[in-house]
Amino acid sequence: MRNQQNTQLYRKYIAQLATTYRDRSDIRMFVEMLLTSAAIFMFSVFAIRPTLITIGSLTTEISEKQNTINTMDTKIANLIAAQDIYTQNSQTIALLNTAVPTDPSIDTYIKQIEVIATTHGVSVFDMNTGKIPLDATTTGTGDAEQKISFSVTFNGEYSNLLATLKDIENLRRPILMTTSALSIDESSTTAGTQLYLSVLGNIPYWPTTSPTTQ
Repeated sequence: MRNQQNTQLYRKYIAQLATTYRDRSDIRMFVEMLLTSAAIFMFSVFAIRPTLITIGSLTTEISEKQNTINTMDTKIANLIAAQDIYTQNSQTIALLNTAVPTDPSIDTYIKQIEVIATTHGVSVFDMNTGKIPLDATTTGTGDAEQKISFSVTFNGEYSNLLATLKDIENLRRPILMTTSALSIDESSTTAGTQLYLSVLGNIPYWPTTSPTTQ
């Protein structure tokens, strides 16, 4: 019974609102404007939201690409700087390659020793090298310094032998000297006392590729 009364009361209110809305143009205009504004607001929200999401996504993508461009620019600048440094030091690098070659090149070293001996008027009495690999890239265990043992004995005057030793020590390609000694041989009856200079050491080289043991 009470629910029925409430229903009738609601219907009465609705009827009064409908009558007021129909009879009063100002209220009708206000309600229509309110509904229109609400509709525009709702449509605007649903229409603008995807656009805002797209703009945000594009902004993030542009920022990431800009960071990538900055990184690439830095790498390019570093490469250009490295090339300039290499060009400026190309002569020094060439000397370094001569001092520590990528292969034994023992023949070149022997020629230098012979030139030194000739220059100072001493003779090469004896010369020996350790085992020389035919292919430098097939020895060793990695990109590291390799060595060839080397020994040479000169015969000549004391001052000339000392000059010879000094030039060997100052060669562009170094010998990692382990022993240098003077000795005298008085057994020769025809040539008199003979003076000898013996030099023993290792000649380094540095393979450019990873060697592997056979």
